[in-house]
Amino acid sequence: MEDVVVALLLLMIALFLVVMVVWIILAILVRILALVVVYCAVTAVLGLVGGLLHGFVIPIRVLVQGRAQVATPARMAAGEIVKNAPRGENAAHGWDRAWPVYVPYQARFDRSAVSDLSVERMRAAWAIFMSRGPKSAQGLVGDWKDTLRSVAIRALLWLIWSVAVLPVISCFIIGTAVSVLTWQGVMWVGQSMVAFVSAAVQTTIRWHESRSRHRAHKSMICSVCLRSTSAPAYQCTKCSTVHYVVQPGPQGLLHRMCECGAKLPNTVSVASRTLKVVCPYCGEVMPDEAGIRHVVVLPVIGAVAAGKTRFLRMSLVQVADGLTSRGSMRALDGEAEAFLEDSRDLVAAGRRTLKTPHVMPKALPYRVTEDGRGSIELNIIDAAGEFFGDWETSNELPFLEAVPAYVLLLDPLGLEDVQTEFVQSLPDNQGVEIAPSDQINAYHTVMDRLRAQGVDLHKRSLLVVVSKVDILRSLPCCGVLGESVTSDAVRQWLANNGMDAALQSFRMDFGTVEYFACDSMRQLPNENPMSPWGVVSRVAALNGAAVLQPESVEMATRPVGEEM
Repeated sequence: MEDVVVALLLLMIALFLVVMVVWIILAILVRILALVVVYCAVTAVLGLVGGLLHGFVIPIRVLVQGRAQVATPARMAAGEIVKNAPRGENAAHGWDRAWPVYVPYQARFDRSAVSDLSVERMRAAWAIFMSRGPKSAQGLVGDWKDTLRSVAIRALLWLIWSVAVLPVISCFIIGTAVSVLTWQGVMWVGQSMVAFVSAAVQTTIRWHESRSRHRAHKSMICSVCLRSTSAPAYQCTKCSTVHYVVQPGPQGLLHRMCECGAKLPNTVSVASRTLKVVCPYCGEVMPDEAGIRHVVVLPVIGAVAAGKTRFLRMSLVQVADGLTSRGSMRALDGEAEAFLEDSRDLVAAGRRTLKTPHVMPKALPYRVTEDGRGSIELNIIDAAGEFFGDWETSNELPFLEAVPAYVLLLDPLGLEDVQTEFVQSLPDNQGVEIAPSDQINAYHTVMDRLRAQGVDLHKRSLLVVVSKVDILRSLPCCGVLGESVTSDAVRQWLANNGMDAALQSFRMDFGTVEYFACDSMRQLPNENPMSPWGVVSRVAALNGAAVLQPESVEMATRPVGEEM
């Protein structure tokens, strides 16, 4: 019996010892697990904080180290930054060699560089964990027990390595990703707001400038290629690079930065006052402040020997001398100055005008200023009659497509009956050049070409001028023109002398037709109805100009109907 009691006692002691050992082992394991959890939590927090700080530093490192691609003017001009062509008249030239604004173009490259560096750093952090972990035994030779033992040891080592390193590495990667994504989100929101505001400001500025320039009739006509434009080009003040799209847009609001670093104004209104103006079509340098003046062209058409050159020269002299008491006229370049002086000498001497050579004419610009009425840029273009002989030569005068009114010169001596009487009555004037009998073809050539190019002539005006009235009034056939040179009288005289078909064409083609008779040989007072001043004044009025208008007539913007 005692043996049984002793055995039970020993069994109970053994069980107690086993329980205690197990308890102690569990307690130790729990303590170790707690330490592991605390360690993992601490390292995870440290890794997360480190990752957040690291992610905050990445954008700074990208900018300092210049890791981002640069949105250069060369790439802008090559169409790599903005794919769509610029809007406006000069779209064919593409984007200028100027720096694009930071938002959104350079900012897009910066954000992309930040993302690339972030991914690179996170991959590097993960590579540290993978590359520095326990290595498997290479070339291990043994039985399956040795292999199993090696695998077990390696798994244990990876477990210990993972517990020791994985929390800090993984949280570092998470912190970096969160920080960078937050930065990217903030940048995206900020850039979107800036881009939206910039687009609204760009639209407002462009609309306001376009509207104000349109209302003021501000434009430019090239003196060389004779093309009209409301968007001149400009040379950089430092490197002479030509900038074609000087308006608010991807390259700046009020200013732009040239490739050379020069700061340039970004509106036509300011650029024309501070930069050298260039024709966007032929590249020729224009007079100072071109593009911000009210341009009025005196567009004279007519056959060879119709008297166009004399009419233009006398018109110029009449305007220059007729403004001495209330304004002034100033030539804007050397050729215009020479033409004006030669015209004055020609008129003063009473010499006849030599035939204009058949060469490409130039636009001769003059600044006409009248007290209390502002100023205009009056352009004189003396094109030889051969330019109106066919479509091809007429097409060399592109300014005709933009003007609101045309001046058609008709030589009365070219009419069959008048010419016969002229030869019979004034044989001493045989040296006077006379337009051909088919002189009206010059009109049809130009108007057919304009209609083919989509010009709506019904919205434009025609001023028909009977030239050489100084000779005509000495002939018996002058008739009613000897007593009156009103529009109705001139129209009636043309009808009486075989121009019925032409008059019908004028009425069908244009909404407004007016008739004049001018003496271009004598310098007459401006109020004289035979003075070319009346034609120039009417052309200015039809261009919406207040200058050169009669004192008693308020300049009207509505078209004047044809006199019947």
